[in-house]
Amino acid sequence: MKESNVDITVPGLADSNQSESDVHSVLSSYKSDGDPNVYQNVYADIQKFVDTSMDTYKYELGTILYPVFVHMYLELVYNGHEEYAIRFMDKFKDSQESYYQDDIKKISYVTKREHMRGNELADTFK
Repeated sequence: MKESNVDITVPGLADSNQSESDVHSVLSSYKSDGDPNVYQNVYADIQKFVDTSMDTYKYELGTILYPVFVHMYLELVYNGHEEYAIRFMDKFKDSQESYYQDDIKKISYVTKREHMRGNELADTFK
């Protein structure tokens, strides 16, 4: 599949239950919408995509969940959607791997744009 001229085709993906149009739909609704209500639905769709992928690819695809989770959370905060960010965090923090929980706790204190300045973890994800 092509997205912004970048080839993100996963070998064997066409053989799985997911189609390329499913991936494109998730990516385009996230990037084109800007509506803070969309974030929870899009992240849930990404989780579902990973969960229903072929076992061969599930682990590798699963490694994107945490960075996408943090990115989406920080994007909500940065754009001034504090309530949506908090709800997003509350809904998905427990579905992240246990070894990320300390970092998630730290990043959850970042609820306003000005909190991002000087926050080591937020700086890491810039």
